[in-house]
Amino acid sequence: MTSWPERTTRPDGPAWPGGGSGGPHRGDRPYGPAAADAHGGHAAPDLPGERLEVRVVQSAAELAGLADELVRLEEVAAEPNPFFSRAVLGRALEHLGADRARVALVLGTPRATDSGEPVVAGLFPIAGTGARTRIWLHRYAFTGTPLIRADALGRTWRAFLEWSLDARGGGLLQLPQLNADGPVFRSLVGELLRSERRTWVQDQHLRALFVRREDGDGAAYRLEAQTRKVRRNLRRARRLLAARAELGLEAGPIASADVDRFAAEFLELEARGWKGRRGTALGSSGSDARWFRGVLADLARDGRALGAALRLAERPAAMGVYFTDPSGSHGSYFKTAYDEAHAEHSVGALLQQELLDHLHRPGAPATIDSCAEPGHPMIERIWGERRLVQTLWVAGRGVRSRALLGALPAARWVRSGLKPRGRGGRTP
Repeated sequence: MTSWPERTTRPDGPAWPGGGSGGPHRGDRPYGPAAADAHGGHAAPDLPGERLEVRVVQSAAELAGLADELVRLEEVAAEPNPFFSRAVLGRALEHLGADRARVALVLGTPRATDSGEPVVAGLFPIAGTGARTRIWLHRYAFTGTPLIRADALGRTWRAFLEWSLDARGGGLLQLPQLNADGPVFRSLVGELLRSERRTWVQDQHLRALFVRREDGDGAAYRLEAQTRKVRRNLRRARRLLAARAELGLEAGPIASADVDRFAAEFLELEARGWKGRRGTALGSSGSDARWFRGVLADLARDGRALGAALRLAERPAAMGVYFTDPSGSHGSYFKTAYDEAHAEHSVGALLQQELLDHLHRPGAPATIDSCAEPGHPMIERIWGERRLVQTLWVAGRGVRSRALLGALPAARWVRSGLKPRGRGGRTP
């Protein structure tokens, strides 16, 4: 694992974007509908035609057979979601729920040729029955925004909604943890208004987001995003730790050759803490640990697995893992592990504080979703921006579907008195 230098290259791959200057705050990759114009101002040669259909993939092996098509979808998607990438989702189907999850692919024939192999216009992991279908989020997925081509947003939503609700006899569709600030959500709202579908917002909240300053100044970011008390306390924690032993930070893409070492250190560190005692650490389950190692290996080959380690006397005091989109411009924070022997020095928060200078180097992600629960006591003190996240239910066109939707708020209210309310995100 290496830091981002002035000119950063992907391990085993081509140069990263962003070398030389900080670039725009959303990175150098077109984000949103502008991505449709990423081919010199002309429509992409594989732009889907008007007729779209839905195909359901039942297994990880079947999904792996569409590797090239799914890579292309990520390249031209209106919005990134690393949790729905081929590597992360495919491994999840294999290890974390293949018995109940499927993947609905919206397919179309390229308009330029009107023949040949279909292209994937959208990807929607799903679970549930016809009466209640939902976007499937396994226990390590924290964003439910589907992957949809930027040049076919509205049409893809329309095809998926008609298939999941109308063509299957009505019912309800749950869309959990959508990025409500992004183009995919805006397109969904437009389609819901056009089709006059009824909806219910189950939950919406803000969660922490990192947006790199255009001038690349990490010190200025701290002054702007953090209170004086937070900065003072973390400086003190760093000083006390450094007095014990040599303190250092490793950060950057995880090279393929380092995956086994990094995964072993992370799993061992997390298992020693409270997650290990509760049985919720990755290493507490053999299938979860295999999923993690496999995802790291797959993403590292493309430079999309980023790691960080705050080391005290060369031993990890805290570690973190990020996943990114294909361009490396947008990331999602996955997990933190820390040594409880140093908990009094807030080593998890100190890791994030030390990382801010690295994240302001050229080639680092321009935005990172914390994927944390709302009001998280650590990351919201460090990162200054917020993202609106919403969980939405959509009804079919029939009277029965609308009646089911109308009963949901009361049913949720009754259930909320019986068990804690789910809020989305998680504690890193």
